[in-house]
Amino acid sequence: MATIRTRLQEGLAQFSVQLHKPEPKQMLAAELSTLWVVLENARPERMKGYGREFSPHDGAAWENLIRALMHEIEGIRAIVLKGKVKG
Repeated sequence: MATIRTRLQEGLAQFSVQLHKPEPKQMLAAELSTLWVVLENARPERMKGYGREFSPHDGAAWENLIRALMHEIEGIRAIVLKGKVKG
């Protein structure tokens, strides 16, 4: 970790990059992206890795739930980033 920290500090100095606190809009967009990844990993075919297998009926229902949540997140993210709602 110390090596990474040192290299980062050297790189920031070499390229005259200044750290800035992200705007709330950027922080919200990042959190929505993280949530999208969590949901992507919760899709039925990936849940086997977490020890959960669904019956075909339950798997389809779970997939529909995950897709609906991801769609909502994409809509919110579009509003946050562009101020637009996807149709």
